[in-house]
Parts: sequence; structure tokens; C-alpha cells
Amino acid sequence: MDAHRLLSQEEDAFQLGKSKPDTSKMGTDDALNTLAQSYSQDGMELKVSRAGPTDRAFRIETPNGEAVATLDHDNKTLRLNSANLDSNTTKRGGGTNVYQMASTFAQQHGYTFLPDTSVKPVAQNRRISQMISSVLRHGGSTKHFDGDATFKGAQTGDQIIANETPVTKVELPGWKPGDDEHNLALMLRREHADVMAEAKARGIDLSHLTYDPDSHTIINGHTGTPLTEGALKSLVDRFEPGDSGVGKTTLLRALVTGSTLQGRRSDGSIQPLHDDAGGDPGGQGTGAADRDMVRLARGLYYSRPSGGAGGVPTRRLGDAVSERPGGLATAVANVSDHLKTQVPGLLNDRTHVFHSTEDFLNSDYAKEHPLSKEDLEKLPSAEGFHDPKTGHNVVIAGNVELRPGETPHDALTRVILHERVGHDGLQALLGSQDSKAQKHWAGLTQRIKPQELDAIAHEPGYQHLAGDRNALAHEWFARQAEKSPHLLQQPGLLRDMWEAFKAQLRKMSNNWKDTDESHLDTHLHELLRHSRRAALRPVSSR
Repeated sequence: MDAHRLLSQEEDAFQLGKSKPDTSKMGTDDALNTLAQSYSQDGMELKVSRAGPTDRAFRIETPNGEAVATLDHDNKTLRLNSANLDSNTTKRGGGTNVYQMASTFAQQHGYTFLPDTSVKPVAQNRRISQMISSVLRHGGSTKHFDGDATFKGAQTGDQIIANETPVTKVELPGWKPGDDEHNLALMLRREHADVMAEAKARGIDLSHLTYDPDSHTIINGHTGTPLTEGALKSLVDRFEPGDSGVGKTTLLRALVTGSTLQGRRSDGSIQPLHDDAGGDPGGQGTGAADRDMVRLARGLYYSRPSGGAGGVPTRRLGDAVSERPGGLATAVANVSDHLKTQVPGLLNDRTHVFHSTEDFLNSDYAKEHPLSKEDLEKLPSAEGFHDPKTGHNVVIAGNVELRPGETPHDALTRVILHERVGHDGLQALLGSQDSKAQKHWAGLTQRIKPQELDAIAHEPGYQHLAGDRNALAHEWFARQAEKSPHLLQQPGLLRDMWEAFKAQLRKMSNNWKDTDESHLDTHLHELLRHSRRAALRPVSSR
């Protein structure tokens, strides 16, 4: 399921944010309260309190109800009862926020998240979707779930009349403890099958919709054009999400899964995504008046609303350090000094870090290279940008947004990295040409077959890299990492290269030295996407 692994590398692929505070060393009360804050949104705040005298039962309140989390510290299990979360087609109960919060606690503290003991079929379908998002948020690990766990389906009317008990069911038949790849595929196929069953029941035809990995869009096979937001909304409305459990993100994930399972025809044309599930294509046109294509890299997995990661109001670096000694100026100086020492060459004479928008506008650089009116309008909220006229990078430190659990140092470092890598590619991480990191990388690139590098240089759009073995090696690495991300965790050249870059990331922040591996992987995957765009620009335009 590499397509999902690749899409889920982006921070904003998750509606509630991917990176979360590491609470693994906190006590139960503090950990749950910290995660509750991280998974809160405006209008959907989570509050945690003990449901008894011990730390074994906790009440998780939302504006529309509450859930109870029961922890068995001896057997390391967490069970969530969400029956009292009041939600319907017009009101959200907060189940997504609560579920993702609880599953993150389980993942970070080594607990197994167990299902509600009795649920309706639609609730169980939603639970599978929640499991998928949690697994992808945590680097593909399924260790905090138990697909062999049992539960009872909701009692039907006939069973009530006959005084029969509900049938006991297994969460995910075929589950293999410890086999993350198998288990993730099992969940995705199950979700796909559930969506197809709901489509068939409603006479909805999905056979002409396919996922295009190059543009990260859903293609309408009838027209060969991307599906638009308006058309997608019409399609989702027909599913009646409140009754079917199939909302926008669930449907989009199923379309990606279907495309992954069936692939493309041998002639390269689009493979029909699914068996014809209805035959009525109404409401699924491209929407000529609506040109907003559905982009799958954002919000595909349960998590992040607009306006700030994790639903928490956007917090800027300038505000975060305003009351510290020296304020923003000291924070910027500390980051700059640290990076110059740890990764010489990362900050160069073409990288400018300004304290605020006003500082930039009053600078000699802005006066010598004035921005257009359109660019000036974007400046108050811009964290940084690349100036194509000069080839320089600009970072506005005061505008940098702090992600959940991120320190001011880490946030500023992240933005500087994104601007540098987006301009010069991943090699910017390695520092100056005579650094140990550069020499180590050069040794690794010697293990790539020359014919594979030559093949890249002959492709349209990449001819400008011909003769530049280092640039071709970076492009080779980026392609391999995007195509087969699971290989990054297996012994071999690809993992050695990946670890070389991660070692450089650890140098850039004291916090990153001991951070969770999945957080560093997320940072590096984001940088990888920036690097691919840099590789396509001729040297003359850099």
C-alpha cells in the first residue's frame, strides 16, 4: 500500500495534524490531557478527567457528549466506550478527535487499543477508517491495534423479539500480529469493500474514477480530466454519510486503494477502478464552473482542519518568544549560530532571515528587489519564499507557524530547511562540499549503477542534469524513496542514504537528537517533495 504511505508523509495530509507531542515519558493524567489539547479544535475542545479515584478510567468530554477510556495497566490495554458521543447528520460528536487521541496514547505508551464491545455496522466501518488513519500517522505501525479482538454487533429487531444475543464478531479476520504491511493492506481492502457495498446499495457508479499518482488527483475516466470539489461533494451527498459512514475522506481513500489494487492497463491507459456498482453517473461530472481539483495530499486521513494544525489556533513564533529574554532577535540568533556550527553551508549569503514583515520591507534587499503588488499582499502571512529573480531565499521568522509539540527553535529550523531544500535540493542538508556528510554521501552514490543515472539524464525535463552525478544521484534516491517507501526500513543502499540525511537532521536541533524516528521520517519526506521540485529547475534558474 505504498500509495497511501507516500500520501500520508505530508503533515497536512491529516485533518488533525500528523506530528503530535511525545507523551511516552509522562504519567497517564498528563499524557491524556496533553493529547486532548493537541487533538482539540475550535468548537470541538476535548477535556479529560478521572472517572474514578484511580488512573484506570478517564472521562473524555466533548461539547456534544463524552466517552470513557478504561485502561488495564497490567495487560496494557485501552478500551474506549464512545456510545455517549451525540452525533448525527447535522452535529458532530467528536468521535474522530477522541478516537485519534486515544489511539495515539496507546501507540506512544505501548498499549493495545481494543474496540467497543457492541457497535452498529456503520460504526464498525468508521472504526476501521479510524484505525487506518492512526496507523499511517504513526509510520505504518499496527502494534497498538488487535485485529483479532472480538466484539458483538448491535442487536437487531428480530434478535430482540426472539430474545437472542448479538453475534460475536472478529474485528479483522486474517490479522497477523507484527506484520504491519499485511495488516495495513487488510484494513485498506476492508474499507474499500465497505465503500463499494454502500455504492452498490445506492446505485452509485464509481467505475470511471481512478487515482493519478503523478498529480495526486482523482481522474474522471469519461473525460480524462480531474474530479473537482463540486463534483466530489455531489457524489458524497449521494452516499448519505450519516447513514453509510462514507464521507469525503473515506471515499477518497477507497478510490486510491482501488487504483492501487487494479493498477493501469498494459498500454498505459486508465484502468477502470471498480466493477460497475450502479451505472448512474449523475452528479459526477467535472463541473465546468468549478475548477478546484480534488488534491489528495491534503486532508486524506482523519485529522487537520484549516486554520492551524490539530485545530489549535495558529501560534506564530514571534508571539511564542515575545516574553522571553531578548525575544525574537535572540531566538533567531541562537538558531542561526547553531546551524552554522552544526551544518556549515546551510545558511549562506543567498539565505536571508528577517525578524518580521516590516524588517524585510525596510531592508536593503527589499528596496533593491521590490516585490509585485500580488506578492506584497501575501507577505504578512508568509513564512518564507524563494525569489526567482535573484535566486535568494527569504525567511520571515516572526511569521513562522509552530506545529503541535514544536519548539520555536525547531519551527524556524524547519522553515529554513524547506526554503533551502526547495531551492537547492536535499544536498543542502549535507552542508559545504568538504563536509564529512558530503564525503559520506559521495561514497554511497558510487553504489548506484551508472546506467540507471544515465537513464534519468535522458528523460524529458532532466537533460540539464546530464554529467552531474551528484544531482542525478539525488534524483535517483528521491524516486526510489517515493516509489518504495517500505524499503527505507530494510537493509540496503536506500536505507543507508535515508539514514545519512536523518543523521544531518539530528544535528540541527537538540530536540531532534532524541525525537521519535517517525517524526524525523515525516520531516524528511516533506523535504523530499521540496527537493523533487528543485531538481526539475535548470541550474540557470536557481
